[in-house]
Amino acid sequence: MSNSRISDLDELALSVRDQTSRSYILEAIDAYRGGAFRSAIISTWIAVSYDIISKIRDLASQDDRNAIQLTDKLDRAIRNNQIPTLQKIEEDLLESAHKDFELLASHEYEDLIRLKKDRNLCAHPAFVSEEVLFYPTPELVRAHIVHAIVHLLCHAPIQGRSALERVRTDLLRASFPDDLNGISTFLNNKYLNRARASLVQSLVDFIIKIILKGNDPDFNGKEMLLSKVLIVISRRYPQIYEQRMSFKYPELVESLDDHRILSVLLLARSDDRCWTWISNPSRIRIRRILQNLQPKSITEIAAKYKAFDLLSNEDLGPILTNMFFGAEDVAQMNVISNNSQSEFTGKAIELYLSATNYRSAEYLGKAVIIPMLRYFSANDIVTIINGVQNNRQIWEASGTKDILNALFDKSVAHFETTKSAWKEFAENTLKYHEASDYYSYPELRQKLQVRGIDIIVAS
Repeated sequence: MSNSRISDLDELALSVRDQTSRSYILEAIDAYRGGAFRSAIISTWIAVSYDIISKIRDLASQDDRNAIQLTDKLDRAIRNNQIPTLQKIEEDLLESAHKDFELLASHEYEDLIRLKKDRNLCAHPAFVSEEVLFYPTPELVRAHIVHAIVHLLCHAPIQGRSALERVRTDLLRASFPDDLNGISTFLNNKYLNRARASLVQSLVDFIIKIILKGNDPDFNGKEMLLSKVLIVISRRYPQIYEQRMSFKYPELVESLDDHRILSVLLLARSDDRCWTWISNPSRIRIRRILQNLQPKSITEIAAKYKAFDLLSNEDLGPILTNMFFGAEDVAQMNVISNNSQSEFTGKAIELYLSATNYRSAEYLGKAVIIPMLRYFSANDIVTIINGVQNNRQIWEASGTKDILNALFDKSVAHFETTKSAWKEFAENTLKYHEASDYYSYPELRQKLQVRGIDIIVAS
């Protein structure tokens, strides 16, 4: 039984992250094995003290203001040999770790307070009467060593609510990534991989309040970015995210006025549950507002809320579909440009092929064809190719070559099906352009030739 316990302690010691902290706790384990129980408790306290200070220095390097203040105070006291100040810092160390830096949960704090009290009894035996001289038991010593390791030494400097302001600062930096992968890598490595539940909860509350209430003007226009941050959190801490969202989010939605309640769409497009979590009265209000919107407003809800991402939502899809197909061409074009969806392919092609002059052909190509490229089927591509060569305002527009280059690049997977259409376009249209430097399509010609479609020009 004794050998098993010693082996357990050795294994625990290997989990200690900091090399110096590990050396201190190994001293405690050696003392424990040798029966020097008071020395073991003192060495355990030294390991705890060192490890807390090391973690606070780590947080200071990440711009935690409380950590910077404490490390500055500590370094100044060390430089000036201010013994009373150093003693006061040590005396308050566990409380600082618990309250200021959230390195310890409440029960962990209580366990280490007992260690500290026992360390004082071991280190200052003259301060107690001879009759009550402290004789720690092997079981007590072993418990202190285990608590020190599992509560503190084996963990990274976990970040609590105090990190929220630093997260906010990072989110506002121009250098903060805006793609989901970049956001995930940044936040996980800097915060989430070593975040306490309190930070995750506070971060979820912080984000949903900004998105729904718009209560932080610094984040105006950054709602889409924040919704991506929420996705990252939901993937890293799904249980905390779901618990907080299902509890806090519906309450916030209930309190919103008509001007703000459509902000729910931003969250619902990222997570379907954000629609089901809110109350039925809130859903009724949102549907009613959408049904009463003026046609010109669909551009705003497409750009601001990405509302048309919710076309598959059984409650909102029919309303949004009616809004789109009941709107004027200009509004439809703006929706496609800001919030492209597969349901818009037919309309996008129709708008593009109806161009009446060179400039509108170029504008429509960029506004409704480029955003829809990933949705076009082989039949859609054939329709576009044939439509372009039948509309001189499109194929003579100088910007059309860029549109068709992009269309070709995206349609490579459909080339065998679309090959005859590209060949006809080459023979009927590119051949004509070959004679004109202004209208030439050099990149497209080269891509087609690589694919076996040659353009023979009469001399």
